[in-house]
Parts: sequence; C-alpha cells; structure tokens
Amino acid sequence: MATAKAVARKSTGGKTPLKKPSKTVKRPTGDPVPAKPTTRRWKPGTRALREIRQYQKSTDLLIRKLPFARLVTSPHLLLPLLLPIL
Repeated sequence: MATAKAVARKSTGGKTPLKKPSKTVKRPTGDPVPAKPTTRRWKPGTRALREIRQYQKSTDLLIRKLPFARLVTSPHLLLPLLLPIL
C-alpha cells in the first residue's frame, strides 16, 4: 500500500508571519463627519427569550386587576370570543 507523500511546510519559528501593507489610497487626516455608532444587533429571538425570562421571574400583573375583572365578569364581552369555539 502506498503512503501519502508529506508536504514540507515553511517554518516561521513559532511566530506569526507579518502582513504586507495593502496598497490602498491614503485618505486625508482631517476630522471627517463622525460615524454614527452602530447599535447592537441581536440574533432573531434572542430579545424575545430575554423578555420571556424577565416576565417569568417577575410577579407583576401584566393586566391591571379591575379591567381584567370587568372582562371576566361581563359575559357579553366574552361571548363573541367563545362563539367560534362552540
């Protein structure tokens, strides 16, 4: 069975090779218009999960007591919501 031929690599002595300067056009050193700082971009769903954890930790009511009590005790407001189920 034939063995794979080893390829010699250039040794750098454990140091990272220096990057060559790029050939870009130098811009004037004046103070240009300051760049607008970029806002933090989160992956989709990250902030939603953070909100869920926040609401699960808290004991605050999301709906005030009196409007919720009015909604629950008034059947004419709940009836349109329950009709598609019945």
